[in-house]
Formats: sequence, C-alpha cells, structure tokens
Amino acid sequence: MLAARRYREGYDFFRERSQAEPGNPLYLTLAGVFEARLDGAVDDAIGKLDAAAERDLGLPQYFRGVTLAEFPDCAGRAETVVSDLEFVLAVRDRFPAGFMRAVHRALAVAYRSLDRQDEADTEVPLLITDSWVTAEDGFRFGPPRLVEKAPGVYVAQGYDFADFSFVVTDSGIVAVDTGGDPRHARAALQDLRRITSAPEKLTVGGVDFALYPIPGGETHDGLVVHLPDRGIVFTGDMNMPYLGAPFFPEGSAEGLFEAMQLVADLEPRLLIHGHTPLTETYSIETFPGLLAALRELRDLVVAAVGEGRTLVEILHRNHLPDVLREHPNAVMPYIITRDHFIQRIYEQRTGYWRPGGEGIEHFAPAEWAAALDILGGGSADAFVSAGTELLDRGDHALALQLTEYGRLRHPDSTALGICDDGSSTG
Repeated sequence: MLAARRYREGYDFFRERSQAEPGNPLYLTLAGVFEARLDGAVDDAIGKLDAAAERDLGLPQYFRGVTLAEFPDCAGRAETVVSDLEFVLAVRDRFPAGFMRAVHRALAVAYRSLDRQDEADTEVPLLITDSWVTAEDGFRFGPPRLVEKAPGVYVAQGYDFADFSFVVTDSGIVAVDTGGDPRHARAALQDLRRITSAPEKLTVGGVDFALYPIPGGETHDGLVVHLPDRGIVFTGDMNMPYLGAPFFPEGSAEGLFEAMQLVADLEPRLLIHGHTPLTETYSIETFPGLLAALRELRDLVVAAVGEGRTLVEILHRNHLPDVLREHPNAVMPYIITRDHFIQRIYEQRTGYWRPGGEGIEHFAPAEWAAALDILGGGSADAFVSAGTELLDRGDHALALQLTEYGRLRHPDSTALGICDDGSSTG
C-alpha cells in the first residue's frame, strides 16, 4: 500500500487493527508509518511511532528510524534515527536483507543532519538492491568484494553476474563456479592473492569435496558441491526463483524438490548460492518450510490447470500455504518464488490454446491500440487520464502498457512522450 500511495487506506486499516489488538505494537507502528504521509498528521504519527518503540524492540525501531529520516531535518529527531537504525544494524540478522538499503540511506540523512559528514559518506549500502548495469561490466548485484563466509571459504561477490567461491586448502586454492568470463575470475583471484599466496591447483589438499549432480530446478544438469567437514554446500543457481531462465523452456518443480531434499539431507550449516541475494534469502533454515509450501503450491497449480483456470486467475489467488505459519523464515523466499513457480508449471502443463480462447487469435499492439482509441473517443487525453489514474492506484505496469498503446495512436502527443530516463509519462 505504501508503493501504491494508498496512505489513507493503510492508515485506516492498521489503526483499526491496533485498536482491536492493543497489545500488538507492530500495528501501532504501521498506523504511524501511514499516518506520517497524511497532510497535517505528523505529530500524531510520530507519537504513535514513539509509543510503539517503547513497547518492543525490532520493527518499531526500523520503521521509526526510516520514517523520521523522510522529514526535513529528521523532524528534529536525528539522534533518534541514528539510535534506532544503528540498533537495527547491530541485529541485522533479524531483518530481511532488503531492509538494509533503507537503513543505510536513512542513517546517511541523519548523519548529515548532525554534521557527521564523514560517517554519512561511508553509509553506502552493499546489499541486494545495490546493483548496476554498464556496457563493460554487464549486470552486477554489488561492488567487487571477497566475503569470508567460513574459515578458508571466500565468496567473490560483484566480479561477475554470478558469485563464485574459493576454498583455501593445505595444497592450494579450489575455485567453485568461476562465473561466465575468465577475466572476472582472474580479477577475483588477484584480490584473493592479498589474503593467501597458496598456489592454484586442481588437487584438493586436505579438504574433502563431494559432488552431487542434480536434475533441477534451474537446469537439468546442475551440480552441488559439498564440503562435509566444514558443513558447507555450494548450490549454484539451484534456487533461482524463475525456475529456469524465463525466456527458455527449462526448469523443473520436481527436479527442484529432489535437489532441495538432497541438500537438506546433507545437513549443512551454510549454503552458498550462485548469487548474493540467493545466499542472503534461501538459507538452509528456510528449506523445510519452503519445500513443503512449494509442494502444496505445485499441487494447487496442477489442480487449477485441470479445472481450466487461467494463469491470471491462479496468480491472483496469492496463495499462502498454512504450513508457513510454522516456518516464518520461509515466507520471504516463498513469496519471491511463488509467481515465477506458478508461471513455469502452467507453461509446462498447457498448450498454445488456453482457456477463454487465449492463443486462438493473436492481436498486434496496433490493433489493441486502435480498439482502445475507439473507447477513448479518439483522444490522446483519454489515454493520459486513464494512465494517470492507474499510476495513482499503483498499477504501474498496466499504466505503462496503456500509455504505450496511446503513443501508437497519438505519436505526436507531448503528454504521452518519453522522459529522459526512458519512462512513459501520463
């Protein structure tokens, strides 16, 4: 609701929940978060945030800190922002990794407000949202860095699209998953040489490596590398949420289940995936609940396909299996995976003719644009008005699609033009 700017609706909902359950400070916190975005309600909103923060430690501090940082001069509460968010960083393992970018950004604002510029300049988020794309580097999830995940086990993050790892043994260095470009592997190895001068060899000195071929879930020819003495498993892209590249006919739900069960049976203490966001999100602790939830989701999708349900109907169920109540740490990876998982199974179990006639007739974008232009009376303003309303409702993708249709019919319309950053305006 925040992303959709439905502030009044969010405030009313969480205020009612807070009144119904006064013992739950999270509802009071969220009521304050939404109220802070309503005109003339700042003082009351801050009062709610303060009251909730006095009753619990954790999310109330996170939300109070990031909310206060949005006000000019942190609403005169920069010290509170620093106190709240430095606490959050101290216990960051209790929070989703994606929350940390907002923490760093808000801390930088508070430090500047307190004239602590040096500290503000160092608050650079190095997490899953800190990504970029250039012609030379391609896509990167973060800046190049070596992270020692366990003694002698280093993960090279940011050198390539995928992460890769080095295991330092008594006889040399073993590289696991060296990325897609040998230049990137060499760059990471150069940085590793600052840590160890051990020779690079194929022999594995003093460290047992067990190799397990797996049938899914991204591809049918994956490989899991297990360090049994250290309790570490390198999974590659086994848990990529797309269940195979979205533009290829690959990936297998059943293969994913088999691979996850194999890894769980190895009883590792640490999983290192092929990408930093996967390592941060799909920990071994999430596997029992995630595996059970995805199996239930698979059964639901298969049954829905048999009933003739459309893909959109299945997606709009937003199915949350009850088993997640017993495994709250699996909720985030399940939600990240859910829509892609549904689409993959649906694609594999249906043909090119779908329920409701989809696939029997195909319409070009220009044909849809012409039909919508009839509804809009042949006016570019109709597309602008509808696109603006969709944006206000938070339906950004639909607004973009409608605007693109409008531009096909009214290419000279400045209101339907293209911004400098390439996005459509309405």
